[in-house]
Amino acid sequence: MQAGCTDGKDLKDNMKLGFGTQRLPLTDPADDSSIDYEELFKMVDYYLAHGGRYFDVARPYHSQHAEEAFRRAVAERYPREAFEITGKFTGWLIEDKCTPEEFFQSQLEACGVEYFDMYMYHALNPERCEQLDRIGGWDYMQSLLRDGRIRRIGMQFHDGADTLEWVLDRHPEIEAVHLIFNYAEWESPLFELKRCYDIIVNHGCEMITMYPVMQGVLQDGLPEEAKAVFENAHPGMRPASWAVRWAADLPATFKVLVDHSNLDQIQSNIEALRTMDTYGDEDRKTMKQVMEILRDKRTYLCTGCDKCLPHCPHNLAISKYIELYNDQKEFGIMPSLHKGLFYGTLVRDHGIMSLCENCTTCLEHCPEHLDIPAIMAAAKPIFDYKVPRPVTPYDRFPIGETAGWTAHGDIFPVSVNEY
Repeated sequence: MQAGCTDGKDLKDNMKLGFGTQRLPLTDPADDSSIDYEELFKMVDYYLAHGGRYFDVARPYHSQHAEEAFRRAVAERYPREAFEITGKFTGWLIEDKCTPEEFFQSQLEACGVEYFDMYMYHALNPERCEQLDRIGGWDYMQSLLRDGRIRRIGMQFHDGADTLEWVLDRHPEIEAVHLIFNYAEWESPLFELKRCYDIIVNHGCEMITMYPVMQGVLQDGLPEEAKAVFENAHPGMRPASWAVRWAADLPATFKVLVDHSNLDQIQSNIEALRTMDTYGDEDRKTMKQVMEILRDKRTYLCTGCDKCLPHCPHNLAISKYIELYNDQKEFGIMPSLHKGLFYGTLVRDHGIMSLCENCTTCLEHCPEHLDIPAIMAAAKPIFDYKVPRPVTPYDRFPIGETAGWTAHGDIFPVSVNEY
């Protein structure tokens, strides 16, 4: 055991930085299971010594080796009171494979703990909700809470604001919502992060943000003028630190979860959050200026008025599809997990982009005079390759048409880089 490593002079009880385990350091970049334990031990030691406590794990991460990595790096080297651990109830690894109890016990053993401080419904969307119905997951989670093997129930969430509100209305046991959240998409009418945030607050939940640096894009992929604004405000502070600080400043934020891959990232993010007491109105003005730069960089200036929508013969979510394509053009990270999941939600409700028949009806109703058929033609090869999922009782909207959908794969790939 490492005794006394959390007694450093820089200890902050309110440290909001969370330690994710989805992108741990590797000895072989081509082998997701080749975890570099020498580097990981350094990262864990520094994180705990400087006020960190919160670790997030899930069975699927690192080819099912992340839980073992947590045990070796944390549970076997530190006393239980030195850390908090959140695990995830992964329904798709349970159904027809094992019982919920067998899965949960295997997680406790893999992580080397006797209880989870928080246990989350994993990657919830309508399909996952139905899956929990089938395996009795909702009741099982509450039984774990009653017998003390978990201390809190949370939810990792991947869907739209309507689904978020619908689930929280029906499941008051959920105390925290873990979702993809970053400043670049805060004002997006597609991702509805402002509305999601308000729903979380109104239900009395805490928020755990993931991908605050947008898989590294908000560090290295920003326009030069945005980087210059940050540098002028705080010389030497990395853009990634600005992204982490923005998320931490939101009152409902419990943790800003970052999947660090090396010690340098841990050090810079801890430094950024240790100085949050100096974060004020000038920093918020700087963030607003950068957000305006990103908004002005959109290729297609669709206002989201949706005047074209009632006239589309297939009820396509034109403005939202253009917003997705704008993100791809601006940030160059498509298709990613985040955008893929949102497109899957839109398809469920409105149908695929390939249904656009170049009828041009939309053109006469667009106040911005955008060439909508041309935009759709350019976007659909990027997006229209996900196999449609089955309809579930949790779908509360009309199911979009999927006729003629020629898919090239059954999942959206996740872009893995240093964040």
